[in-house]
Amino acid sequence: MKTPPLPAAIVTLVLAGVAALAWSTGAPRSRPGVAAGSASAGVSRLAAPPGDTRARERSLAAVGDAGDALSRIDRAAAARDRTGAWAAYLDLRRAVRRLGPYAVLAPVAVSQLDPPRAEPRKLLDDVGLRAIGDALLADPPRWTTLVEVLDRTRGPARLASGEVRAASFQDRQVGVSVSRALFDWGALLDGSKAESPQEAQLDALELGRALVTAARDERPALARLTSADARAAERRLERALARFEAWLDRFAESGAGKLEGLRASAELGGAYREAFALTRSETLPPPYAITRGDAVEHGAAVSVASLPARPRKLPDPARTALGVELLFDRRLSTDQSMSCATCHVPERALGSGPTRPNDVRGKRLAREVPTMWNAAYEPMLFWDGRASSLEQQAELATIADMGGHWPTIVERLRADAPLVARFAAAFPEGLTQATVLRAIADAERTLTLDDTPFDRYVRGEDAALDADALAGFDLFYGAARCSRCHRLPVTSGAQPPRFTESEASVVGVPTAPRVRELDPDRGRGALHGWEHLGRAFRVPGLRNLGETAPYFHNGGFATLEEVVDFYADGGGRGLGLEAEGFDPDAARFDATPEQRRQLVGFLREALASPRARATRAGLLALATGRPPPSGEP
Repeated sequence: MKTPPLPAAIVTLVLAGVAALAWSTGAPRSRPGVAAGSASAGVSRLAAPPGDTRARERSLAAVGDAGDALSRIDRAAAARDRTGAWAAYLDLRRAVRRLGPYAVLAPVAVSQLDPPRAEPRKLLDDVGLRAIGDALLADPPRWTTLVEVLDRTRGPARLASGEVRAASFQDRQVGVSVSRALFDWGALLDGSKAESPQEAQLDALELGRALVTAARDERPALARLTSADARAAERRLERALARFEAWLDRFAESGAGKLEGLRASAELGGAYREAFALTRSETLPPPYAITRGDAVEHGAAVSVASLPARPRKLPDPARTALGVELLFDRRLSTDQSMSCATCHVPERALGSGPTRPNDVRGKRLAREVPTMWNAAYEPMLFWDGRASSLEQQAELATIADMGGHWPTIVERLRADAPLVARFAAAFPEGLTQATVLRAIADAERTLTLDDTPFDRYVRGEDAALDADALAGFDLFYGAARCSRCHRLPVTSGAQPPRFTESEASVVGVPTAPRVRELDPDRGRGALHGWEHLGRAFRVPGLRNLGETAPYFHNGGFATLEEVVDFYADGGGRGLGLEAEGFDPDAARFDATPEQRRQLVGFLREALASPRARATRAGLLALATGRPPPSGEP
């Protein structure tokens, strides 16, 4: 958002102050967003920054309704009226969600009213929607806490009014905000912003309907155009609006069909951006690219369930071919008895399979071997997250597990004249420790899996998932809270859309299922010496789970059924185990045996890739994008 010229800035600050005064007194309003009978009523007659008047009016109405709702909660709290306070609180949630399509234009205030989940837990307890809801959901309600939270929430509420009034609702800013909100809606759908099913469903429906209204603004402008492209875009937008609206109506009745909703929101986002490009003659990029070399990428259907294109430009095939070969090269270990593929076995989904392997010294590895597939999206590697790049991961694993000494490794490889020549052709620096690590890392960056039934369904293949799998996803993305740590689309802790942050979580893993003994491994706590990270481990990806048993860092669980039962019973806390910093989302959930079966089926089958058991030759073909040389093993 651009800073307005000085006179406009002064005007908007005055408007914000007047609005804040009216809001803080809880004055009734004669129409949305304007307080009645005082100086606030004159605000609408003053010059406002230019821009989209419809978007401005909706935003003003939303912040005004939020102010009214806060005043009603305040009065109900004073009267200890739980029913009235809860009704007013739900109205507050509705108002904040209606502001969602334009939240980018008022970022500071909205982020305080609705703090991001990644913020420290203290903030969630101090201010905003979740803090108010938590106080009211307690039995009995925590009235004193609620009053304190309301006091702290008034500041962000006043700020929201000022930010909306000061914002310049220019076309591009509005377009970017709506496009981003259509993507963010998918993350809201899993209920991670809510503590009760009622709140979660309200969030999805209210923001969804507000997004339909915002996207529909493009229809009149499209109708005025006469080109064939405009007619096609108009039809696409109509279909997308109708499909998403129909889904919202079904979701209001059943609360089910979440993956279909993600797909409908993705199509609406693509149609909106395509319409915007035609009516404004400028493009809006999607949150991230899901295709390469697509001339109309701005119109791509992207949701939080869409696996993105590889995070970096594809490396040179000559480099990735070298990297794949190095994955199988035993010269990287101290006694030349091991390679990376000794533990990351291609036929076992690039994991180690049911038996944890030994290191080069013959000692059993302390932790399970995570898969290499989709490691390109991960900003945190190893179970304790001690590596932040694939190069660093390869370097540390070679030393720790294979006993490798890098000067010796480089010396051995440089004795191989053909290999030296290939490195000289692929890297200006030739064969060095850095280029060996870069070749291995570049090969890993190409090893992405996007062909699971789940991925195919997200791309529009209806037959890829059956009714059981879709029901399993509803549990995964709802009551079971799996997706709050295993975030879509990678199903790991990697956070979209940038995938530059990840998550480590404390769930209290025992030594074995139903055993009341905490596994002694301290994870990131041992790495940093931090008590609050004791027993915290990186959240792994879930693709190909059927190939990567046993589960958790210690391999203590042999089956997915055991894992689901562990979480359904409340994780380590459900067993009565003590650990610092338990993840609040690892909480008990209710699911029938049939629902648990559907969830296990989704995890085992819907996330399974046909390419997961690629051979050495198959890995080479995937990494380089071309068939392997004749006779390649």
